[in-house]
This record gives sequence, structure tokens and C-alpha cells, in this order.
Amino acid sequence: AVSTGQFPPSSWAFDPSVKAYAYDPNRAKALLAEAGFKPGADGVLVKDGKRFSFSVRHDQANQSVKDTAVIIQEYLKRVGVEVQLEPLDWPTFVKKLFASEFEGIVVGWTNHHDPDPFAYTIWHSSQWKGRNFAHYKNPRVDELLEQARRTAVIGERKKHYAEFSKILMEDAPYVFLYFPQQVYVTRQSYDGFVPIPAFAGVYQSLRAVRWSGK
Repeated sequence: AVSTGQFPPSSWAFDPSVKAYAYDPNRAKALLAEAGFKPGADGVLVKDGKRFSFSVRHDQANQSVKDTAVIIQEYLKRVGVEVQLEPLDWPTFVKKLFASEFEGIVVGWTNHHDPDPFAYTIWHSSQWKGRNFAHYKNPRVDELLEQARRTAVIGERKKHYAEFSKILMEDAPYVFLYFPQQVYVTRQSYDGFVPIPAFAGVYQSLRAVRWSGK
């Protein structure tokens, strides 16, 4: 599924009114031209003598991430932007990620069955030395994330996260890409299995499973 933010469609915090950016290379070219970029001899955009070129780092062992990086590289090439891919071993990637040592990254988040653990640690401005690798700071987002923490009423939390999602898409500190589909297959003799919409959520789901003996 195409992502419109951090929360997958299966999450109670998901807001269907938040829309993804359309894929529109012509509009991208027009905006870049308006910003003063012009194609160089090799087709890469240039402004003030500098080519629009940057590196994108990613985990070399994750095939889906590797494939995603190549697709991103190709899509940006179509509008005159050059991307050099830098595959890194996992320990090196994590080290540079937490140090915010990158021009661009492709990273996958696992999410959590409750929105708070990842939403707060990735986007709250107090988390620059944690998971807020983009050093994103928006006072209203901080406020919404804090309000969502202070109440146990799902309806109220949902409102806070809905506004948060809209602001996040507008500010675009990340380019959100997609949510992979997962299929769980279980025996009929397992009772109580309720899929949790998170990567590797099957391990959390299994905590509530009981053997019926059938």
C-alpha cells in the first residue's frame, strides 16, 4: 500500500483523509526550473555551478531496501537529479544513521501496534539524539504527540494523531513510500491469534495464542 505517513491503513491511528503526493515528473521539473536549476551537458541539473547530486545510504543486506534505492535513483534521474547509492554493512549503517551522517537514506521502520513508541521517538524534537535522525522540529507536532500521550481515550488520541499526520505530510521531513503486505497462516488449533499491523508483529500476536488441542 502507498504510504501517507507513518501509520498503516490497518492502524486505528490511520487517517484516510491524508493523501499521498502524486507522481508527477513534469511538475517536479517545473518546480526545479522555477528554483533556478537548469540541465547540464549530461542532463543533471545545475544551479550556481553546482550539480544536483547527492548520496543515498542504505543497508546492503536488505533486498527490498536495495531495490527501493535503485528505483528512487531511477525516478530522480528522470527529472535531472543524480543519486549515488552507498550500500553499507548493517553496523556501519546504524552508526551513521544515529549520528545523522548522511545526505539521503533509505530506511524501513517496523512500527508498533500502539502509535506512540515510534511516533514520539522519531518526530518529537527532544529525540534528536535518538531516532529523530532528520532533526525534525515542529512545535505543534511536539504538542500533539505529548497530548496523545496524556490521554488513554482512543477517540482523543486519534484526533491528535490525525492532525499530526496532516502536518507531517505537509512538512515532508521524510518521503514516505509504502507499506509491505504481510500474510499470516496459522493452524486452526491455535486460538486467540489477532494480527498486529507492524513488521514482525506476528511475534507479538503469538503471546495471546492458546493451543486448543483440536
